[in-house]
Amino acid sequence: MLVSEYAEPKRRLAARKYDLDEAYFDIVGPAQAYWLGYLLADGNVALRKRDGVVRQFVLQAASKDREHLEKLRTAVGAGHPLYGPYANVWQFAVPSYRLCAAVEKYGVVPNKSLIAEPPAMSDNLYWHWLRGLIDGDGSFNRYHRPSRAVKRNGRGRPAAAGRDVLMLAVVGSAQVTAKLYADFGGSWRPQANVWRWSINDRRAADILAGVYANSSPTTRLDRKYELAVRLGLVTEDDCGRPAMERRILESQQPAAIPAGRRRFVR
Repeated sequence: MLVSEYAEPKRRLAARKYDLDEAYFDIVGPAQAYWLGYLLADGNVALRKRDGVVRQFVLQAASKDREHLEKLRTAVGAGHPLYGPYANVWQFAVPSYRLCAAVEKYGVVPNKSLIAEPPAMSDNLYWHWLRGLIDGDGSFNRYHRPSRAVKRNGRGRPAAAGRDVLMLAVVGSAQVTAKLYADFGGSWRPQANVWRWSINDRRAADILAGVYANSSPTTRLDRKYELAVRLGLVTEDDCGRPAMERRILESQQPAAIPAGRRRFVR
């Protein structure tokens, strides 16, 4: 069920134990767009067990990304503590009907891995949202791809050098990953109970340069930004420059899911 299907719980203002800016997502700017993308990828909206009515959004991260939870906690003005580590995982949980109802409008819903829809974002906010999505459920790096000739006819032949390939991938719901496929091309296929979108080489480099060049320290995952710098995709001097133009931006409606299973296309 969605948050909007529940009546807002009645409580006195004095009942809140910790500080919280419940209006944080009421107006979406670059910072909010980033966290909406990150929550869509890595967050969770769940029913609180003790009363079965009040919803809370929960974000978990490995110990190496604990500081990123602190960035979100600061952004929403929360006094709530982080819990952990449990099996090397930290958790940030905020019970707030208003916050959950706000993020629901942008696809952050229960069981989002199966049903989440991509939100309608203006051009300038789209890149911040995409950075959050990549920071949460994306991966990228350079990989060595052996020569195809060696793979087919490798008997006793000297190994060819092959080439290094930059690969960017995001996993998520069919609707969200289909939107990325419609906007940028690449490959789009099922993976277990979710879908995986991937793209490589020059187009992957352009996308990563676009999202990280327009970032700030409070709205990026440090280890992925540092990887983008090491790969030469962005430099410290690039931060704050306008993001590159999107390749396909004809409408703000969610993209139709392409029929069948598609492979890499141009």
